[in-house]
Amino acid sequence: MIPYTTNRAIKLFHPGAIWDCDERGVMLTIDDGPSSGGTMKIIETLQEIGCKAIFFISGENIKGKEDILNEIIKHGHYLGNHGYLHKRISLLGKAELMKSIRSTNELIKSITGKDVTFYRPPYGAPSLFLQSVMKELQMQVVMWSLLAWDFRGSIVKSKTILTRYLKQGDIIVFHDNAKAASVFPEILYSLKSVINERGLEFLEPKCLK
Repeated sequence: MIPYTTNRAIKLFHPGAIWDCDERGVMLTIDDGPSSGGTMKIIETLQEIGCKAIFFISGENIKGKEDILNEIIKHGHYLGNHGYLHKRISLLGKAELMKSIRSTNELIKSITGKDVTFYRPPYGAPSLFLQSVMKELQMQVVMWSLLAWDFRGSIVKSKTILTRYLKQGDIIVFHDNAKAASVFPEILYSLKSVINERGLEFLEPKCLK
């Protein structure tokens, strides 16, 4: 069972990682893109709502979608690194982990001209080498405190989770694929209502700096 929220035990596996924002609001993050069937729909909805997000990019998904990365930047969002292959980094040695992160950074910069400073490991998996790799690359691990469960494509389930568990300072993770993007607009508008009712706001990724 994948937990909706993170707990103290899980956080022990990622010392030094950012898990939430110390401000009166919540921040959105989008994992696994870019995707042909999802990213632009997500960007459009974010534009309508008026909020910014960090898109954690998988290097293997970039080919043929280079223009989408520039659209993310054009609309004022941030790019993060989600590794080259979407695999658990617990299975990687230090050299392989370094290569995965560095090659994705270089690919993103070659397309957008932007340096990448945030990294999120696929599945949130830990690694004995992650801290030293982050130090060498001068990057910061950004995790999450609330999982939207949009990857199952259930609007009802995602709405229920976000309404029940949302709290001030949450970093929420959504996903960038056709199934998740198809339910994203309705889920995000529902989330906006919950945020307004609780006197919160959408935070910009710069709150992490």
